[in-house]
Amino acid sequence: MRFQTLQEMLSDLRAEAGISQNVAHGVTAVEPHKALLRRVQEELYLAYDWPHLQTSTIVSVSAGTRFKAYPDTFTFDGIERAYTKDASDKWRPLGYGITTEDFNVYDSDADERTFPIRSWQNYMQDTGDTSNNMFEVWPIPDTNTSIKFEGKRSIFPLDADDKTSTLDGPVIVLFAAAELLARQKGDDAGLKLQKGQDRLRLLKIRQRGKNARPANLAGGGARRVLRPGLDYMPRRS
Repeated sequence: MRFQTLQEMLSDLRAEAGISQNVAHGVTAVEPHKALLRRVQEELYLAYDWPHLQTSTIVSVSAGTRFKAYPDTFTFDGIERAYTKDASDKWRPLGYGITTEDFNVYDSDADERTFPIRSWQNYMQDTGDTSNNMFEVWPIPDTNTSIKFEGKRSIFPLDADDKTSTLDGPVIVLFAAAELLARQKGDDAGLKLQKGQDRLRLLKIRQRGKNARPANLAGGGARRVLRPGLDYMPRRS
């Protein structure tokens, strides 16, 4: 996988789409082309479970905390699993969802506190600003603790020319070029799309390969297949 800056992808996009690299040419198209690259990356990000983006992060939750901002590593959509520390300082799975019945046990509105945290859920603020969502924990902890999130890390924003892509730059460029050429009814739009699909398929195969469990030649785990003539001599009839 080859990561590229926004400026590098913009230059490659112009080359793939047959657009002049002269800065004076197509100045008005620069920002639309950057927007296209951003959108294509986001669409590819959402479409697949990229193994290289799987990560985890630990969030400290202070005693008395009910609402907490998400770490920069994750948005709500990317979180797949959550854990919290129990009384023996061991990680245990944290359930999702807080109900009215839960408040009958420990009422967060009345600031009732205990330990450990048992569940969490997304919290959208009443201001209507969805860009700063938080998460809520229940019950409110009466001691400092931690939550561990695991899942798909957030996409890196391409909001400056020197910012680097989250995904493979050439794939983003090829899909973007195919779209540009299709708008212009270019003859090679299909070729660029096919090249993008081929590269994407290879990337997915390679990433799946990294998740494959290797054979354990010392025994245990994956079973070793013995090879005649190498690992043993076959008996003659």
